[in-house]
Amino acid sequence: MTILAKCRKSHSELILLSVVSLAVMILSGCASAPTPGSTRPEPAVPFIKVARTSNGYFFQRGTNLFYSLGVCVVIPEETWPDRPEFAKRKALGSYDGLSRFGSDTKAWARATVTRLESWGFNTAGAWSSEDLYQQPIYHTRALWLCGPSRNEDRLIDVFTPDYEQAVEQVANQQVSPYKDDPWLIGYFLNNELPWYGEHGWPEDPNHSLFDRYLALPVSAPGRLELFRFLHEQYADIAALRVDWDTAANTWEELEKQPVLSPKNRTAKRLKYAWAGRVADRYFSICVTSVRRHDPNHLILGCRFAVKPPRAVMEAIAKYTDVVSVNIYSKSGKVDLGYLRDIYALTKKPVLITEFSWRATQNSSGDPNTEGAEVTVDTQAERAEHYRAFVSKVAHEPYVMGTHWFQYLDQPPGGRWIDGEDSDYGIVDIHDRPYKRLVEAMTKTHKLLPSILANRTNSLPVSFDEEAWGEFLTARVSPGLLAAPVQMEPGRGPLPPAQLVIHQDDAQGNKGSWEQTKEAWILAYETASGWGLHGDLPLEQLDIQGAQTLEVELEAPAGLQIQVLLQETGDGPPGHQVYEGNRGADGESYELPQFTATGARQVVRLRLADAERRIYWGNQGGNMILDTQGLRAISFLIRSGQGKGQLRIYRVGFVGAGQD
Repeated sequence: MTILAKCRKSHSELILLSVVSLAVMILSGCASAPTPGSTRPEPAVPFIKVARTSNGYFFQRGTNLFYSLGVCVVIPEETWPDRPEFAKRKALGSYDGLSRFGSDTKAWARATVTRLESWGFNTAGAWSSEDLYQQPIYHTRALWLCGPSRNEDRLIDVFTPDYEQAVEQVANQQVSPYKDDPWLIGYFLNNELPWYGEHGWPEDPNHSLFDRYLALPVSAPGRLELFRFLHEQYADIAALRVDWDTAANTWEELEKQPVLSPKNRTAKRLKYAWAGRVADRYFSICVTSVRRHDPNHLILGCRFAVKPPRAVMEAIAKYTDVVSVNIYSKSGKVDLGYLRDIYALTKKPVLITEFSWRATQNSSGDPNTEGAEVTVDTQAERAEHYRAFVSKVAHEPYVMGTHWFQYLDQPPGGRWIDGEDSDYGIVDIHDRPYKRLVEAMTKTHKLLPSILANRTNSLPVSFDEEAWGEFLTARVSPGLLAAPVQMEPGRGPLPPAQLVIHQDDAQGNKGSWEQTKEAWILAYETASGWGLHGDLPLEQLDIQGAQTLEVELEAPAGLQIQVLLQETGDGPPGHQVYEGNRGADGESYELPQFTATGARQVVRLRLADAERRIYWGNQGGNMILDTQGLRAISFLIRSGQGKGQLRIYRVGFVGAGQD
């Protein structure tokens, strides 16, 4: 009997597609179909590989191709540590899919595979039950590969022998047992790694991987490697001082410094380039170790949280079979530019390993206060977003599948590990499927064979550096400023409601404004997190045509300050609409950071040096600093700088030739 003849033929298992030019069939699961209660069959075909066809990329086992439609976190119940502090949260309820099977996890697993297949899924995604992985269903495994500490310092210090040994130990334990599994697609090398220093997304540029390695002990291998990296960039210390804020006159003096601040864009780019150096080492260690223990299965990337630094993406291209990304889009729209840039940069296919929406209307009682901000009002909106998202990305020839996050709703009291309390599930905490969502999933999956068979988009070849968003310099809105515009407290105090503070108060940062006839005084107290910023309103000013910002201020010596310019209509990235005034489109810009002298000083900043922020504001705007539509000027004081006062005596905007 042929492999094809052995396949179960229901639509729920097959994503069937004829590809005449290759004389193959693309389908979701093709192996000897086990009878109920039987043990897993021996592999009837080779292990799963990546195939590039005339219709794009697919996973392949033998002559059979499939597109991976998966669900993450398919588990029988939500478990809790037996500790008193979780009692109240647990009492609010959590998922139980096991009790109706008499606590028989194998019976639950068989029934759940049947349920998933009836909805058109063919893959159990990351963090699913081991009992489910023992069923005849394609699946992926997420590894936790890091140094001995196994905490959020997962990328520090990758240059030590201890780090390499710890990775090897994990690979031996978590990879070796599965090297002969015929249903295993492959492994993820961790999840949402902190490529920006503390997180997988940009937050505080002063806590980047560059800064964190610089803060290591002088003799640490990673710090020594960082200085080798700097030696490669600069012929001598004088050349380095052009780009970096340092009083060091020799390399020996520099190597004793725990902090090194960039003075320009060249230095900032090098901080991102260092992340690429760390990535190269990380992927080299991990891939070598995983391949040593399992040469049969794919390396599926590391599940990027957002766009990583370009250098990191270039590094992963050298090592993994697939690039995996987690994408959360509140609007439901797919950022195809991002996906196409990944392929153009890496020439590796893409697997979308997390995407989801949560609804205010849900039957679990989930408040949706913690987790990715992708909240919609109704289950119908979740269903429509799924249909649109999955159908859209299926047209892209480099995409190999989509994995929904997650199977079950999170506990309304917050899951114990991090407090997430979101309606991400296909089923609620009572194991009842959301009917509208399931119907949309099932119907969408039935349409995919036709979409996949007719993929005509060409593979991307050009990388759009501007769209990637690293250090994008704004164009300043045109116009002619007739005369300098000054804002001073003595010319009329601002209403207290317009003196705004934004702070990471969850991490202990505090700020307050006071205004006198002489100055606006920002009292700050910083701890951890991202810090705080105080805003002064600009909407009352007509400054179109301004080219230079002047700020007269006084602050403790050594305080690092960054000025942000916020357009009207600004908000968090991912909003569906950014409606600003006078042509502004809600972008947010940052000017170069500077250091206070301890005395009264005038800081002059060219608006042409403003860069669009990638962690606030409209990411799809016109890339013009709309000076005619500015909402506020923000004085950002990042964490870890103690407490003190920043006194603002004057804010001025100057046009060309008005110095």
